[in-house]
Amino acid sequence: MREAQPFMRLRLRLRAVALLVAVSAAPCSIDVDIGGAMRSFAPPHGVNVSAAAVAFAATHGLTEGAGCADTECVAAQLVRACVGASVAAGTRGLVLDVEGVGEILVTRPTLAAAREALTFWGASDAAADAPELAVRIASLARDAPASVAWGAPEPDPMRPVPGCRGAFVDGCRRYVAMQRRQYDAGAAMLVASNHRHHNFAPEYWGLLLRPVVTDPRLWRGKRALDVACGGGRNVLNLLRLAAWDRVDGCDLIARHVEGTVAAALADGWDSARVRAWQSAGASLAAADGSAPAPRDEYDFVMSAIAFQHICVHEVRRGILVDILQALVPGGLASIQYVFRDGPLVPGQHAAYFDNVFDAKGTNSAHDVRITDPADVIADLEDVGFVDVTVEVGAANLGVTKIVSYPDQWLVVSAPKPGDAAIAGREDALGRCMLTRGAPECLAREREPVPDA
Repeated sequence: MREAQPFMRLRLRLRAVALLVAVSAAPCSIDVDIGGAMRSFAPPHGVNVSAAAVAFAATHGLTEGAGCADTECVAAQLVRACVGASVAAGTRGLVLDVEGVGEILVTRPTLAAAREALTFWGASDAAADAPELAVRIASLARDAPASVAWGAPEPDPMRPVPGCRGAFVDGCRRYVAMQRRQYDAGAAMLVASNHRHHNFAPEYWGLLLRPVVTDPRLWRGKRALDVACGGGRNVLNLLRLAAWDRVDGCDLIARHVEGTVAAALADGWDSARVRAWQSAGASLAAADGSAPAPRDEYDFVMSAIAFQHICVHEVRRGILVDILQALVPGGLASIQYVFRDGPLVPGQHAAYFDNVFDAKGTNSAHDVRITDPADVIADLEDVGFVDVTVEVGAANLGVTKIVSYPDQWLVVSAPKPGDAAIAGREDALGRCMLTRGAPECLAREREPVPDA
């Protein structure tokens, strides 16, 4: 019988990697003390972390230790340590903690990229402070925390905020900064829980994801995006539902983005199938200024447990405009809100078109409630969506008890005009079909030309 192994001591050796767009290195590197000899557990890029942990434990005969009595338990401990390491501070490439703005994840941990991000958020003295910033970035090589504190940018109420129109810019900046501060503080807990309890909501599968659940074959080889992806719960669910070419996520919070990528890697998905980035708040543009909002890229865009928590219509509208742009012609957006059949609570609920820029909190502290579904339909049609429909509650699913909220879910289904098959046509018929739909335009083509 193999002699019992000593208690496994995991010492994390964190490597700085850029997680904003895709992971190009191992998700973690962990030193494991096995009877006094150190062995490194570092799953190769794209490998199922769980399978790699089982193989590592079996190879080294790890059947006990760290509170375990069998190989499977030891492997599970390795996976937990690996995922934890991949979202710890030292693996975040470079995060600029800008006073009054929050944590900003920089795509490339270089001096030039950091200066670009600081300038994007109004830190006009970034160039003058370049030597200090260079020293801070260099400290990453010594395994220091990959977070750089930075003073508040100079106030500039006229500096553009992606997604917000001119008259609303200053209010948008204040509101998004408040949201980021609140969510930054609870990011580790959210990534750990990943909102898994929302998977039990019947409306989630029966309304929000119904287009995918009903016929997964329609989405084979296509691309999906989860807006406000949190810790990656929706990204994982989508990956498991259909054979997508890629499923991406974006979120206001840097650590949420890291959690999404780490969760996908731990679930065995190659990084080529999953990408994630930190969004600017009122837009899907990258928060570090490195990339604009995507255009004509996704066949399906979803958002859950997010829009209901944004009590500023201008911010929601900016995100909706970018969702429309991100969809391919004929693509579909599926977005969840909350409908309230009753009076709004002052200071807690905003009406649909309200702009509560100075809300003291978010995520149930000050939310938006829909009292008339026609408001949502009119808003999305004004943005440019067509054939917008809404469904309220889960009664049509045979469910009488609302699982997630005392109010009812409202799910919006909103296609982008056009058909992917005719995207890119520049002739008059093609332009008509992209904006008005094929039946009307083809009928016009068949009309006889009047005599001159």
